[in-house]
Formats: sequence, structure tokens, C-alpha cells
Amino acid sequence: MPKHRTSIWVHLFIFVVAALMFTLGTAFARDAWQGWSLVRDIDRFEEHPGVIVHARTNQEGKDFVTDIAFRYVVDQKNYEGNNHATAMSYRDAKLASRDANRYRANQKVTLYVDPQQPARATLSRDVPTGRSVVKSIYALLFYGIGIFSLVTHWRSRKKARVLAYARELERQRQQELDEQRQQRMKQT
Repeated sequence: MPKHRTSIWVHLFIFVVAALMFTLGTAFARDAWQGWSLVRDIDRFEEHPGVIVHARTNQEGKDFVTDIAFRYVVDQKNYEGNNHATAMSYRDAKLASRDANRYRANQKVTLYVDPQQPARATLSRDVPTGRSVVKSIYALLFYGIGIFSLVTHWRSRKKARVLAYARELERQRQQELDEQRQQRMKQT
């Protein structure tokens, strides 16, 4: 069976696309997992005093998200945290600013800290799941694109091999027919 050769550049391109999709999917999956694990574990978090480092609004695409950083001490060890896992997304900058303006630098606040992992802390026990849902969907989408590109490439290579084999069989059959025709012409 003749071999069908695909350019090394095509293989490399497909591999790079799949690797990029898996990387993006993993990044979204990691963020989604952090959100879901926070929802699962928030009930066992304990109250601790903390201090706000800064409170501001950041734009992420078309959304506005509050960015609030804080410091706290657990078992005489200093920690810093932020509200990234629990931040709300707003389409309106004024609403996001209003949320961020509830806090000022050096303001004393009550934080909720995971007693098993003191580096995990949040400003509120109310954890919005919307961002985790969206990140989970994005992770599945990117993983799906990566898998689709690899499977499609593999199937197209298989199809190309089958077509090359069929062409070779057709060429051999045509050669046999030509030989038979030549023999008949010699006999007549």
C-alpha cells in the first residue's frame, strides 16, 4: 500500500492548535474548579479580622469586576488575599464602582478563612456561581475544540491513506487492462 505523506507543517499546525486549546481549557477549568471548591467548602470557613489593602474596579472585556485585596493573620502568620473567586461581574461601571467603594484602604473587615488552608479566604460567605459556570463552559468548549481538531486530523489522515490505496488499486487494475488490451491487439 503506498504511503500518503502529509507535510510536517500540517502535523505541527494541528498539534499547536490542539495544545493551545488544551492550555486554554485547562486555565478555565482551574479557575472554575477554584470557584466550585470555594462553594463546596465555604460553610467550614471561620471568621477572622482583616484589613483592606486596596479596592478598585478592573475591566475584563465588556465586564467590570471589583478587585479587592486584603491582609490577615492566622496563627501569627501573615497572609494576603483577594476577592477574585467571589467577585461579581457587572456590565455597568457605576455598579462595579459602587461595590468597590464599600471598602477603603486600611479598613478593618471580617474575613472568612479556611482553617485547613489559611491561604484561602474570602470577604463574604455568598459565593456567586455564575462565573464558575461560564468558566466551566469555556473549559469544555476549548477541550472539545482540541479533541475535535485531533480526531478530525487523524480521520482525515486515515481517509487519505484509504484514497491513496484505492488510487493504487485503480492504477494496477488499469495497468492489467492495458496489458490485456495489448495482448489482444498482438493476437489480431
